[in-house]
Amino acid sequence: MKVTALISVTLAAAVGLGCAALSVESVESASTEGAVDSEWVKPPFTASPLAPLANTYWKLTSLYGVPVIMGESQRREAYLQFREDTQSVRGFSGCNDFSGTYEVIEDALSLGPMAATRKLCADVMSTEMQFLAALEQAATFAIVGEGLILSDELGVTTAEFMAVYF
Repeated sequence: MKVTALISVTLAAAVGLGCAALSVESVESASTEGAVDSEWVKPPFTASPLAPLANTYWKLTSLYGVPVIMGESQRREAYLQFREDTQSVRGFSGCNDFSGTYEVIEDALSLGPMAATRKLCADVMSTEMQFLAALEQAATFAIVGEGLILSDELGVTTAEFMAVYF
């Protein structure tokens, strides 16, 4: 009987509170004795890294600010992966596979010489060459949420990637 009464009071209070708007100001100004803890309220988006640089599959999404679209002959999407244990990098540039080495110091990124297969795919060669040039020019990186941004020495964004999970 007491449980039923408690549920009725709780439901009535919830319905009554459900009609009231809760602003950020009211949450932040709530006292420690209040029902709402300001640490509990989080913004819907965070700019902090959600994916690490190494051991993440990075799908290429744009080159020099232009979205990347797969070509008709392209067998899979262009991507990049860094392996932390071997300090190696590998990927697919649209037509050819590539691999090499890398070094990270804070937000500075240095990619070593890349070895690549030598296939010809007429409809994606331009994008492939831009992708490999963007890697060659990479001087810094930033991870924002689940996105990776490579920039050259002047801070110009050369390539952008999105983390993909399997």
